[in-house]
Amino acid sequence: MVSGTIQPAAGEPPAPELVMTSTDLRKVYRCDRCGGFMIGVPPIHCKDGHLLPIRCFTYRKGGLFYAECLDLNLLTRGDSEEEAIGRLQEEMFAYVHTVLDGGSTEGLIPRKAPFLSWAKYYTYLLMDRLLGWLTRRRLPTRIHETFDLCASKPIRC
Repeated sequence: MVSGTIQPAAGEPPAPELVMTSTDLRKVYRCDRCGGFMIGVPPIHCKDGHLLPIRCFTYRKGGLFYAECLDLNLLTRGDSEEEAIGRLQEEMFAYVHTVLDGGSTEGLIPRKAPFLSWAKYYTYLLMDRLLGWLTRRRLPTRIHETFDLCASKPIRC
């Protein structure tokens, strides 16, 4: 189990502390604005106290769904997008705890994904932004909003 709090937006009261269990890690939330899936990420702070960005996305290939975390170089798959995201959340949590239990995090957090994964991420990001601009509305995308896994409730996009 891990405990933590979400970083509130300006002017909002802080969220209560919440203890995560392994069953909570597979739960996948949807944005109440756009309906897209949101990916829970472990809160990772650098030695200066800054929150490190964790970028994730999903895609479909050959009838399976894949969820990828670029900043930890993790990839999961599932029969549904929700299953792939749930597995990715669980893998990120387990990876971070394994690394932190081992001592030094040098080269392990962040552990960047290969160039082709980043190229795919930015291609999807560009396509989603252009489609949103052309249709003039917010659509569910492959580039998912992320939220602190230890938060009491996810932040909307």
